[in-house]
Amino acid sequence: MDLDQSLQLDLSPRISPKLIASIKILALSSQDLAQTIAQEARENPALEVEEVAQCDNCGEQLSNGVCPNCSVSSETSDATSDRSEWDFEDLVDSAGPRATLPSGDEFDPLSRIFAEETLVDHLLQSLAATLDPEDKKIAVYLVGNLDEHGYLAVEVGEAALALGVTVRRVETVLAALQSLEPAGIGARNVQECMLIQVHALAEIGISDPYAKVIIEAHFHALAERRWQDLSSRIGASSSAIRESFKFIKQYLNPYPANGFRPVGYRPSRNFKPDVAIRRVMVGGRMKFDVEVLEASRFDLKIDSTYRQLSDGLRYMSPSLSEEDRSHIKDHVSRARFFIDCIRQRWETLHQITTCLVDYQRDFLLYGVRHLRHLTRSELADLVGLHESTISRATADKFVLLPNGRSIPFHDFFDGSLSIKDTMKEFIKAEAEEGPLSDQQIAEKLANQHLHIARRTVAKYRDALGILPSRYR
Repeated sequence: MDLDQSLQLDLSPRISPKLIASIKILALSSQDLAQTIAQEARENPALEVEEVAQCDNCGEQLSNGVCPNCSVSSETSDATSDRSEWDFEDLVDSAGPRATLPSGDEFDPLSRIFAEETLVDHLLQSLAATLDPEDKKIAVYLVGNLDEHGYLAVEVGEAALALGVTVRRVETVLAALQSLEPAGIGARNVQECMLIQVHALAEIGISDPYAKVIIEAHFHALAERRWQDLSSRIGASSSAIRESFKFIKQYLNPYPANGFRPVGYRPSRNFKPDVAIRRVMVGGRMKFDVEVLEASRFDLKIDSTYRQLSDGLRYMSPSLSEEDRSHIKDHVSRARFFIDCIRQRWETLHQITTCLVDYQRDFLLYGVRHLRHLTRSELADLVGLHESTISRATADKFVLLPNGRSIPFHDFFDGSLSIKDTMKEFIKAEAEEGPLSDQQIAEKLANQHLHIARRTVAKYRDALGILPSRYR
């Protein structure tokens, strides 16, 4: 063995601390960014943060807590507009999270004035007004065992055993619960839920001659769309059975808990837009303007006192201790470093969105059918950034379109959206007597120069929540 020394040139990238911090901040969601800014402001007295209240829907600055754009529409929105689409294959019992029971021993009607009324509050308050006081514990137990859809997730006998009461008393309280709004609450299965709703509709003059008997005795045949079988069993024409099916779909809700709307209810949004694309008129021509909402929401700057102290450090009296000098210098440097990272995030989001607006202009003007194929790698080349930067910048972030709809950045890179929209149009227009098979849909798409395999049609159809042709 022999020991010797040799020189070797090795080139390796060195990532600066600022770049690492910028990458981490770029990947944060808007909620995480707000928490990060708040935490930094608490820890660094040299950082001054002013936050402007914005509308969660459109990003517009609030005036006295009210959005000038959304206040009218959200006040007058139809309570049924966010009712979930449903189909019979989805109607299975599920054991979701249980409702939270109210604290305290007494029902306090005045407490409802100071807090938004929940479904549990509504049910218990209504039951307290009609039941005997000794049945209160039964009501609390039953309401506490409703699942997320409003179904009773406990057997009557099990409830009676747990409470030490008779089955008859539990059934009496359950009947009172099932008589409340929203109709169908407290049902033990989908059929019972729908029968309760059919009865409630009949009381206000809305009825169908065959809906009750179909749900009560032929529910599975209805789920499988066996029209001829139903027609022969009930003794009604096939067209009458189809009309009853339409009645059931239109008027009955298999998710009764979703029908609860407290006073002053406003539909909630699942996400908050990070960037807004707005139409503006410039010189008589319509253009798109990109606004990073975070940049309008947060005003980050160096605290005026720390800035003055930092600028005058060299002229300060020698009496200023070295520790004080270090404190001022370190905190001001940290604040500037943090502000630079945040501004770099905003510039990157603005740059990416501006490029997307230029590339997908037809999509913004005419809808999803005009969405052009684009990958993150192609966008990275257009913007002049690394593909990983594009991925971090667009992950878990949302864009507000000029039509008022918010979509994830991911949709700009989803080439299947236009195909899915075309499929929905085909299926919506299909004749009731002849629903299109997946192969037929693939052939119709090919006629429009959209070439995908039958199994891909099936995958997209499942993603859209559309049943196979034999069940439609």
